[in-house]
Amino acid sequence: MHGSVGALYPLIVSGSGLISSAVSLLSARISVRGFRWMIYKIMYIPAILAVVSSAVTSQYLFGNLRMFLPTLMGIIAILLLAYITSYYTSLRSKPVEDLVKASKYGPALNILTGLSTGLEAAFPPTIIILATVFLSYYLEGLYGLALVAVGFLSIMATFVSMAAYGPIVDNANGLITMSRMGEDFRKTMDMLDSIGNVTKAICKVYAIGTSALAQVALFSTYLASARLNTINAADPQVIIGILIGGSLSFILCSLVIKAVSKASYTMIKEIHRHFTKSVPSPHNARRKSKIGYIQCIEICTRAALRGMFFPAILSIITPFVVGPLLGKEALGGLIVGNLVTTLPLSLLMCISGALWDNAKKRIEMSVHESRSSPIHTASVIGDTVGDPLKDAAGPSLDIFINLIGTAALIYAAYMI
Repeated sequence: MHGSVGALYPLIVSGSGLISSAVSLLSARISVRGFRWMIYKIMYIPAILAVVSSAVTSQYLFGNLRMFLPTLMGIIAILLLAYITSYYTSLRSKPVEDLVKASKYGPALNILTGLSTGLEAAFPPTIIILATVFLSYYLEGLYGLALVAVGFLSIMATFVSMAAYGPIVDNANGLITMSRMGEDFRKTMDMLDSIGNVTKAICKVYAIGTSALAQVALFSTYLASARLNTINAADPQVIIGILIGGSLSFILCSLVIKAVSKASYTMIKEIHRHFTKSVPSPHNARRKSKIGYIQCIEICTRAALRGMFFPAILSIITPFVVGPLLGKEALGGLIVGNLVTTLPLSLLMCISGALWDNAKKRIEMSVHESRSSPIHTASVIGDTVGDPLKDAAGPSLDIFINLIGTAALIYAAYMI
């Protein structure tokens, strides 16, 4: 429709976005008031530069700003998603404060408050993504949807660097803990770690939004490959496909969380065995053994590889089973149903997990609460629930949604 110019525009926008991200990383050295404003600065600078470069490119190539509008929507959607995630997970935010107050009354209220807040937090990002898809498709059809994805990905380098911040701080915090440095160092690292929790949550929500846009594009491509103009939602086979696709995300989360629980149980047994072996006995006061770091690493690695085998097979095989048995219309319903449940469920897990984590950090940084107090115990229990959600099940859904769409597209291309 737009010829070579239509193919050139996304390439120029992506290249200018990469340069904008590099400029924003250099600006990180400029001091601002508060860590939260540091995060905003690193995101806003490349976003503004990407907006300007996209507008100039659209005007130069097309002679108007019509193609710039979907790109602008994608960039605005990124900033809104980041702001909402930061609001719900920042150390001094009201949701974290409410969760800390709930922790005073035990772990049950901690978990219920965190879960209810996560359910609430999944709604605004979903609406933002849906509005972006609708407006872009209304303006330019499938090409507009592609331009939204281009705007979304234009400053991807910024979010990749932000995602790397969290693990770096985690490792530094671990080194400080093992070296038994002073309490001042611990407080500083706890503050940095809380910021890392926010950046990781922002990057996970960003990845989820990218996958949702990709799934919409894959669905449109699937309809074209399967030679379908529309799908009749009243068809019982389509309804079955929607229900199967919707339930797959829950099955995947169950498998992932079970794998985490099994690995945790195995590791606890290994740690108990190690400390039992290391404790001196009355007959041999010098009985000791070396710390078994390697065994714990092997347990985690083995459990991770084994635990994700069946979920990966499930995501690839399901479209090739539903398609021949129920038809190509039902397979289209499978893609839609999977998107409908996976998007809010993954948002719930990633945001609520970061919320529980920073509530625990806020309690640990308080001068009025010790690490052996009941409120801290409640926050630790909540964080233990949230870690498998935000670090295992939630990110797995991000990959799962793309595998479903890709497998369905392969089926349509070669078997229909």
